[in-house]
Amino acid sequence: MPPNRAAAFGGRYRRIPGSLALVLAAVISLPGALTIGLLAAWTAMYFYEGGSSKGDDAGVALGGFFALGIFTFVVIFTWLQKVHHPTSSRSPSYAMFACLMVPAAITLVVLSEIDGDHLLFLLAGWVVIALARFVAWTVCRHCYERSELTL
Repeated sequence: MPPNRAAAFGGRYRRIPGSLALVLAAVISLPGALTIGLLAAWTAMYFYEGGSSKGDDAGVALGGFFALGIFTFVVIFTWLQKVHHPTSSRSPSYAMFACLMVPAAITLVVLSEIDGDHLLFLLAGWVVIALARFVAWTVCRHCYERSELTL
């Protein structure tokens, strides 16, 4: 019978120190979050513009990128932390806080130059990010905190 690769990964991952596991979880989560975020940005622009650019593509793309990118990062990061050691609700909360720093900084930079027409895109983007953050926190709370992973 071939060895269970998931169990072998879980065993090796649990043996590394906690601080290194935290860094590895972030490094492993980042490419997945960037990939899903870019796909979400492209999809959001496609559905918004419908084949003809209206000039608001960047705002729509950033909203989609950050919303699903944050969701993906938080879910993968929390799962990897749970594989290493038991977690609490603080683990996804800290991951979300770290992820929200970039969109918050971008918002503060462009806020002084944004006009009334584009303010709606900014607000809609933050609503989508908040909804994705809530769903990620709920998924992490219900799936990872209350179950024992058998890796």
